[in-house]
Amino acid sequence: MALFLYSIGPEAVEIYNSFDLSEENRKKPSEIIKGFDNFAIGETNETYERYVFNSRDQKEGEAIDVGEH
Repeated sequence: MALFLYSIGPEAVEIYNSFDLSEENRKKPSEIIKGFDNFAIGETNETYERYVFNSRDQKEGEAIDVGEH
């Protein structure tokens, strides 16, 4: 694990140190990768995603049953 931490660089090590992992999980590459995935991707704001999905502006003169393709 030390070689991995050395190879990812000092900025990534700071991020790694901020993970809330148990000592056992700090030794598992799969858990470390999950931690970096969560850091990089983050959480989805479901309310905003629903808003974007469900919002549509009807254009002037457009019938209600006309959809975009």
